[in-house]
Parts: sequence; structure tokens; C-alpha cells
Amino acid sequence: MPQPRVLSQSDVLERIEACYGHQYGKELREQIERNAKETNGIDLSERLLESYRRRMNDLSIFIKELKGGFAQWYNRRHRRYGVLWAERFKSLLLEGGRAVATVAAYIDLNPIRAALCADPKDYRYCGYAEAVATGSEPALAGIRTILDLSETTSWKDLLSEYRKQLFGRGAAASSNNRPAFELDEARKVIEEQDGELSVQEQLRCRIRYFSDGVILGSRSFVEDHFYRLKEKIGYRRKSGPTALKMLGPVILWVFRNLRVRKFG
Repeated sequence: MPQPRVLSQSDVLERIEACYGHQYGKELREQIERNAKETNGIDLSERLLESYRRRMNDLSIFIKELKGGFAQWYNRRHRRYGVLWAERFKSLLLEGGRAVATVAAYIDLNPIRAALCADPKDYRYCGYAEAVATGSEPALAGIRTILDLSETTSWKDLLSEYRKQLFGRGAAASSNNRPAFELDEARKVIEEQDGELSVQEQLRCRIRYFSDGVILGSRSFVEDHFYRLKEKIGYRRKSGPTALKMLGPVILWVFRNLRVRKFG
């Protein structure tokens, strides 16, 4: 958790709105505006915000409110009542290096051991799958921290190194868990594939997060159909094919740039 620091009133209100919603933040701002008309308005507003300030930088309070808010939403949606979470969350202080890598692999291998999927890249609710599918900076930064690699390391190297680590650790059994992967399967990923996914597999993973590009192929292929559309239906767009850069070196092009949109 970051160390507490002095926050301005606007910063506190911005965080409150982000956590509790626009309407809640709006009502709080209106209350502060009403306080400003009082002779001791500043003191009233500071006391009002002080309870929120004390709750910031506290992991226990954050998780408690996150779980509580989600449980309320879930109960309303499914017309149920009562507690949703069985136990209090677990907090573990980790040293960098091997400790972080071990816990990260344990988390990303959980869906494999639970038979939810056969490969961690296919479980859309884990950080590794997020990194493969969207290349998001927070997900890649997390993997960079896990592997203790520099910021100059390319995303391609990050993903291949982490994939090798996952399959290496997943092939080993423990007293509590059976192996997540057969030894031959792990050896294939680590030694033969060097932890890399084929272009087809990368694209398949990313299609879970992106809409169609309408036309997909080489630049000449997409360009040819682009001009056909212009001639046939009078398509007004001036620009041609868009390079599909999300797969690394440009080898595929699309007619329409992919848009972030989860489905399924």
C-alpha cells in the first residue's frame, strides 16, 4: 500500500466519487457547498471528509468495502440476500523475487487445477490472459515485476519468459496439488516453443477482447478489397488498411482498426 500523504479537498472528492459513484460524489459536493455558506463552513467540511481520509491507504477497509459493494450488487441482481463471501480476505506480505513468482504462478495455475481451462492464456479473468489478449500496460508491468526484469524488456520476451515459468512450475507436483500439466506438455512449451505463442494462437486470444476487423490478411489483400468496397458501394473512407501491430512485427492487416470489446 502507498504511504499516506496529504490530499487536497478536490483529490479526496475525486477518490470518493471513483469509489462510490458519481451520484454519491455529487451529493457530497453539494453538502460542502452548503457548508461554505456557514461561518464555520471550512471546519464542517473538513470534519465531513476526515472519516474518508482515515479510510484511505488501508487495505483491510478497501477490500471490505469492495466485497461489500459487490455482494450488495450481486444480491440485487440475483434476488438473494445474506452474505456472499465465506471468509475474510487473506493478506500476505511478499518479498520480491522467488516469493512473488511462486504466488503469481499459483494464482494463474488455479483455473488449470480447477479444470476451468487447459491453458492459463484461455482463462480471461487472470493477469496473464489479460496481458496476452490486450497487451495492457498494467498487466505487462505486473509480469515485469514478477520476473524482476527491466522496463526495457519487450512485451514479447516478458510473455514468453512468464509462459515458460508457468509451465515449468505447473509440471511440478506438491503435497497439496497435483501437477497442472503433463511433463511432456511442459517440455514442449519450454523447450520446443521457447514459451512463444503462434500468431494464430495470439490472434485467437485477442479476438476474445476485440471486434472483427472486417477484412483480415496481407496488406495487398485488404487493400484490394478496400478499393472494391469504394467502387461498389461508394465507401467514403480515405485511409486504407490498418497494420495489426498487436501481434508484434506487422504480418497481418485489417480493414477496420480493432476496438476493445469483451464478449462471451
